[in-house]
Amino acid sequence: MFEDWSRAPVSRRKRLPVGVKIAATLAIGSSILLTIRSAVADVETALPPEFFVSHLPVDFNTFGGGFPKGTIEDGAVYAWLTFVAINWPAMKGKRGMQDESLPFHAPTEARVWETYRARVEVYPGSGAPFDDSQRTADYGFDSPPHYIYDPARVGIYPGLQPGEIPACPGTAPSESVPLHNLDEPNHNNVHSGLSPKEPFPGQQILLESKANRQEYVYVASRGWYGQKSIAPAKKRTGEYVRTNLNTPPAGKMDDPNDTEFISFPVHTVEIKAAWRRLGVYDDPSRFLVSRVRYYKLWKNKPCYVDSSLADPKDRWGLVAMHITHKTPSAPYFTWATFEHVSSLVEPELGADGKPVNIENADGSYTEAGSRITDAFAPNLRVVPATAATPQKLLVDGTTTATEPGYGLYFRP
Repeated sequence: MFEDWSRAPVSRRKRLPVGVKIAATLAIGSSILLTIRSAVADVETALPPEFFVSHLPVDFNTFGGGFPKGTIEDGAVYAWLTFVAINWPAMKGKRGMQDESLPFHAPTEARVWETYRARVEVYPGSGAPFDDSQRTADYGFDSPPHYIYDPARVGIYPGLQPGEIPACPGTAPSESVPLHNLDEPNHNNVHSGLSPKEPFPGQQILLESKANRQEYVYVASRGWYGQKSIAPAKKRTGEYVRTNLNTPPAGKMDDPNDTEFISFPVHTVEIKAAWRRLGVYDDPSRFLVSRVRYYKLWKNKPCYVDSSLADPKDRWGLVAMHITHKTPSAPYFTWATFEHVSSLVEPELGADGKPVNIENADGSYTEAGSRITDAFAPNLRVVPATAATPQKLLVDGTTTATEPGYGLYFRP
């Protein structure tokens, strides 16, 4: 799975703050070697096995002066360090904690980032994300997942907590609540033709957002999860940024009285992960496959379905992820974006009956990719934002792509 991610078309894999494409290859086996190549300078950096460590990088360009003095190669090293750390095997019974007794490539029930809290576990639709017995140092961060929404929007059901969504009729009881709560149905209206048409109109990619222990404790300890207004702190933070042209000092995770500004502590990590149901032409062994929870409508009310690893018709694979990490020298968060090698394919199958990639491992176009003239069907025209108007996406033509095949398309 990790080799497939590393070979992904890199121009779309990591959008680093420096704004330059990076190409990288990763091999995991008896010898571990990471090779990084810059798109603007013909430079390669070979890193020793000690590169693969279970903890997040201390900083961006830790030993070279931090983010302000970082190079594009430093950016690539940082992105891979972060990717490796959050994909380390997770410790059983502890969410967001790496098991340092296991090597990176060891089989495991979950990787570290998978056990982070879902967005709605940090910011529930009603109530607090912990109970009175969990007013400890970590506010019950390690508790099993429990997804509570705004009861005014999702309804109230007999036997369930207000805001708790029931299982869809006919859904078999799950042995446990999945760690992946796919409650975000789209991202900028981009969908994948590789996902089956049902039960989602438009063959949607589904997304989730997650937060690590630092973010959760910072929010929970201050009551900033919905019941307590953050308006005063938000106003003071805005005034600080406008006056100082800088972010406020990083917040202190272990000091609930530190409420003057909203400023997440160093090493706060947020994850945005994109999943789709694997189709008949996908090889599950090339994906990170896990149980997920997704949502449907039943009589105009939401209900959930928990996927099963034993059901080949409802098997979900990870196709992309954003990793945002607040480092000491880049307090505005640093982003690293990865996508699966097989995410970008032609709309039609190849002669062998399999999807056709449009990018090579180094990010360059394949022969099929070089023939593509429009990125979307129907094609889009982007009108940049101005000081007075927001960005606009204009669709060329009036028809919606109803036969997207196996590629990506835009649904207005």
